[in-house]
Amino acid sequence: MPESLILDVYDGSGWTGAANRYEGEAYLDKNNRMVCRDFAGFWHDRIDSLKISWKTPDVVKTARGSWVNRLVANPKTRYTVTTEFASGSTTEERKTMSNELTVAMESGFAFGDLSISNAFTYGIESATTTTMSQTTTTAIDIECMNPDNASRIGIWQFKVSTEDGAPALLNAFACRYGDDATKPPACPYTCCMGPGDDCQNCAADCLI
Repeated sequence: MPESLILDVYDGSGWTGAANRYEGEAYLDKNNRMVCRDFAGFWHDRIDSLKISWKTPDVVKTARGSWVNRLVANPKTRYTVTTEFASGSTTEERKTMSNELTVAMESGFAFGDLSISNAFTYGIESATTTTMSQTTTTAIDIECMNPDNASRIGIWQFKVSTEDGAPALLNAFACRYGDDATKPPACPYTCCMGPGDDCQNCAADCLI
């Protein structure tokens, strides 16, 4: 069994009757060899229904939203940036990190020292789930308004992660201009108010 899963077995149909729980254990080596389960004794040939679920971490981590600078460049019409999650990780590592981040998101989101109010978190959670389902990086074309013809443009991408987990780089961007090109936007992308595409004006009830 993978270490991130729980198996509940029952001797009756529809998750009824006698029950027992088996939890995945740590991998045996760096090749992710798993501990095998032997259903001997009472449970031999008696399992009629079962449930498989993710193991909740002992410590629920916090999902944190923040902006990461992807590039600062001379003005042009279009830029290409990627969305990705846990690139370079093994399948099992991705599953473990995805499970941790999913559990963390259920507890809410932090942005800096504040929390994002629930009214603005659905879009973030949905976009994060979509990004975590990617198995490869995806190139996204970005267009910036540059209304004042600034000489530099900074492309900022919204990411969601736990304190030590792989970040999910979302399909959510903001453009900053001139001297502000290297300064992050002021609020989560679901809270951005116009005018402009630099995400400096935030909805009043976004951060609490």
